[in-house]
Amino acid sequence: MSEASTVIDLKTHQDVVTHVVEGGKPALIDFWAPWCGPCKATAPAFEAAARAQGERVTFCKVNTEDAPDLAAAFGIRSIPTLAMMIGGKVVDVHVGASRQADIEAMALRLADRFEKQQHGGPGLLARVKSLFF
Repeated sequence: MSEASTVIDLKTHQDVVTHVVEGGKPALIDFWAPWCGPCKATAPAFEAAARAQGERVTFCKVNTEDAPDLAAAFGIRSIPTLAMMIGGKVVDVHVGASRQADIEAMALRLADRFEKQQHGGPGLLARVKSLFF
């Protein structure tokens, strides 16, 4: 397994800054707790999705029992919650258990959105052409 496809445990605000805000890729964060049944059901799917899509998206986990301040900072009220982030901003949230295919689809949408933002967004070429042609 490559480093890009591993799941990073976020425990502090500095971890979030290092891996999510300054990481250079969009991030998908799984907020979970060890006692949560749906979290346990989602965990293997999240790990498998990280192996499949980890080159384009940073996959992270926050144990809300060990890092309640991080859960509070993100406004997490229910678990499992998957937060999709670009540049330190939450751009989408999914609450509830998820299958691997669903998590991979979220990661792909997130990566596509990130890449479009990096390259001027969809439709930029069409807007420029409409100005000059």
